Amino acid sequence: MDPLAFIAKTIGTTARIGAAVFLGAGLVVILRWMNVEPLASIDKATYGAIIAAGIFGVCTVAVEFIITGWWALKRLFLHVVAPLWAAKVQRARNRKTALKNLQSPRPEFVATLRYLKAHNLKRFSAPAPWNNIVLREMEQSFLIEIDDPNYPDGRSHNTYYSVRDCVWDRIECPVSAYPTEPLAESPPWL
Repeated sequence: MDPLAFIAKTIGTTARIGAAVFLGAGLVVILRWMNVEPLASIDKATYGAIIAAGIFGVCTVAVEFIITGWWALKRLFLHVVAPLWAAKVQRARNRKTALKNLQSPRPEFVATLRYLKAHNLKRFSAPAPWNNIVLREMEQSFLIEIDDPNYPDGRSHNTYYSVRDCVWDRIECPVSAYPTEPLAESPPWL
């Protein structure tokens, strides 16, 4: 086979064949360096073609590794990093919206948040129907969040809610902040 044709065939091979060509060329180089007779008498043109084929083989392996690594990084980014980043951005938006809605809350929201802070109920089960208007609107305003893994499936039981951390930290002292309004004895969302 013509050395140039052999080199041309190794260019289009996959990494498996390229690795085999590289190992074979490396073996020929080592055996020629050790003066093993069938390989020690190879003419220089054939020996140069074998070395060139070995170099192309190792380059093929390197290119395949780079391509595979690139696709692996791309898949990692699309399936792991991007959703985590999107969730982080969404949490920041929700926090910003919650703090904005907390600046001028509706009276029923104030009564509910005061009741929860006075009774230290950061996570609570609402003894109310699942479609309670006040709690649903507070959840849509990002002041509280549904903290119940069974929420989408079961709508007949009490749903667990929790006050967001940013809202819980910003709720003022329940009695001294609003001295003219009495603190509710029962949950105000009922």
